[in-house]
Amino acid sequence: MFTRIYISEIQTDLQYTDRRSVLKWCRNMEVKIFTDKGCKRQYAIKDEYESIKNHQILEYLKQKYGTENPFEANTKKISTTSKPTDQNQSQYIPQYQNEKRLLSIFTNL
Repeated sequence: MFTRIYISEIQTDLQYTDRRSVLKWCRNMEVKIFTDKGCKRQYAIKDEYESIKNHQILEYLKQKYGTENPFEANTKKISTTSKPTDQNQSQYIPQYQNEKRLLSIFTNL
């Protein structure tokens, strides 16, 4: 069955201070607002609200990164070796006593 999400919950989720802003957002995003007969409390269907909200985020990411799956653009291969290479070790030179002491502790492990 459908789960309800009330306007007050949407208001806190979208971080709006006024209910009218929530109703305007719902109208612009085409989220249908419902009420029960004899009751003023308004609600929307939770699945519809979340899918539209997530769709809005995905559209932004597609525009920014220009790919179908925006998370593919930032994936990098991570090295599985835990020890740094000799080239990386020779680049860093400790300048202060605390750094030298800490570096000596780590190299003696």
